[in-house]
Amino acid sequence: MVILNLDKVCKVYGKEEGKVEGLNNIDLEIKKGEFIAIIGPSGSGKTTLLNILGTLDFPSSGQYLINGESVEEFNKCNLAKKRNKYFGFIVQNFALIKEYTVYENIEIPLNYANIKTRDRKAKIKNVLERLGLSDKVNKTPKELSGGQCQRVAIARAIINDPDIILADEPTGALDKDTAEQILELLRELNEDGKTIIMVTHNLDITRYCNRIIKLEYGKIVETI
Repeated sequence: MVILNLDKVCKVYGKEEGKVEGLNNIDLEIKKGEFIAIIGPSGSGKTTLLNILGTLDFPSSGQYLINGESVEEFNKCNLAKKRNKYFGFIVQNFALIKEYTVYENIEIPLNYANIKTRDRKAKIKNVLERLGLSDKVNKTPKELSGGQCQRVAIARAIINDPDIILADEPTGALDKDTAEQILELLRELNEDGKTIIMVTHNLDITRYCNRIIKLEYGKIVETI
């Protein structure tokens, strides 16, 4: 089942002499349950593509469909709801709020989803147990290791049970052993039915993926 579809998507930054093509005529179908790696050199358009998939950025031309619905047809409120429903985001630097506890960081997406307090406590408790963070619930990010911070970020990404997890260099700030633990966790989530799309420059970790998309100069040059 195709859940994301890009048809001749282009992304252009700037105008006239300063114009830069971030993406050039991207055609891409992503099916439910895939584990995809997006690779390519710096400046090839990897993060731009991930941001468009997650509706954090928008095409300059072309069409992007989520479950058959055109993103262009969503108003601002609808778009925010769709984003919160369909996508969970993981980034290299964790993007945790340093003054918040683990609980408060994980709770953020639930605030936007209007989940009742009683229900959110149960959801957070379950995800903390799954990720081995139950004893860190009242800690702040500065009291955690890098691996633990990334687990908190993953907990926040999956707390609303999204269909799709978008991960931008999720192991880039981690040592090798911790990176392997995070990748195993992503593989478990994929086996549970989550679609995972991961940007990486590390070819070693693409072995976890069932499809590799290579970008160069904003174009898809190879799919493996």
